[in-house]
Amino acid sequence: MEMNPYVMVDTTNSVSDLWSVEQDTDVTLDVLLPNGYFMNITVHRDASLSEIKEEVWECAQRCPLFGLLRDSDSYVFQCINPLTAEREELMEEEQRLSEVRPFQGVLRLVERRGDEEEKSLNSRLSIVIGMGE
Repeated sequence: MEMNPYVMVDTTNSVSDLWSVEQDTDVTLDVLLPNGYFMNITVHRDASLSEIKEEVWECAQRCPLFGLLRDSDSYVFQCINPLTAEREELMEEEQRLSEVRPFQGVLRLVERRGDEEEKSLNSRLSIVIGMGE
């Protein structure tokens, strides 16, 4: 087994090994929450992203710093696409995990892009109508 000195990854196995196993199995995912908490969850490989998010939120409620998180609808999953090696926001939550195939089974919850624009617009509107500073 060859080990990269900077990242502890088993390079003898193919990247697709996680997704090439039997269809009727569970997989363990590593999920990074926006509050910095990192958790492992086990889900069925054909679970939808919305089902996975529900499971993550249920587990996150028992974790430290849960109070720093907003409503679950404020976040979307992000992963590394194994084909392009680029970050990909997974906006469609009805997609199945087996369709997404996140690199090394790692998902990250990030704020929806529109949220920042919406907050900025709401802030400006509040100022215009005299409700904000």
